[in-house]
Amino acid sequence: MEQLGGGDTKQFTLTMSITPDDNPTLSIFNSGNSGISSLTSAASGDNHYYTLYTLPSSPGIYFSEWNISVSSRAYVDRTLFEIILIDADQAGLYSNPNDLRAIYPKIDTTGLTNRQLNQFITDVDAVINMRLSGTYSVPFATGVNSLPASINYLSKNLALLEILSRPSVKAGGDTPGWLADRRDYFETLLDKLETGSYSLVVSSGGTIGGKTSTTLWGANEDYHPIFNLLDSEEQRIDTDKIEALEDELDDDL
Repeated sequence: MEQLGGGDTKQFTLTMSITPDDNPTLSIFNSGNSGISSLTSAASGDNHYYTLYTLPSSPGIYFSEWNISVSSRAYVDRTLFEIILIDADQAGLYSNPNDLRAIYPKIDTTGLTNRQLNQFITDVDAVINMRLSGTYSVPFATGVNSLPASINYLSKNLALLEILSRPSVKAGGDTPGWLADRRDYFETLLDKLETGSYSLVVSSGGTIGGKTSTTLWGANEDYHPIFNLLDSEEQRIDTDKIEALEDELDDDL
């Protein structure tokens, strides 16, 4: 079930394989099945229909319902979603306390407040930004359709790992070993993103472009130069370079 921020504006989209009699209507209901809004959609071509809706500000479970008429027959398409309130100090973060609860419900037994959980997330997000700043423009946009799912995934899991790694925190009296074992896995993901081996993908399926590198390099950049400012009789070939060339020849044989 999708979690959305109260008061945000969301685009609801419907794609059909056939043309309806009229533009479909979107209705929003609360958990008591009471209708709170009804909007007629706009067409964007190829039987795609959309409407923009300002989400309710009260937290809770809601559902959207598309009302469709095809050849005078009525059809509906329903989707559940949850409205959560975003604290002021949570805005701009890559994950939130409810993300932590979703992957580890025992987090509430630690006694940490939302503000304290947000601080762990803030610290982890700062590290993510630091690690990826050489490859991407950071911070990443945190809109519903803008933040790459992989960044949210890293943020909430690394924050949880930080929380449960502290000796002073005992969630339900235990620390899950499997989470600690995954530290290397999360580090590998960051390494791959940092080096450009992996790409960041947003919900639309598109990728976020990395920075253009202007770094100059050469085949001898890791070795001392053969020619330098010393007198000619003091010029020396770097032995590490010789060994590297010999290794390359051995690999080719």
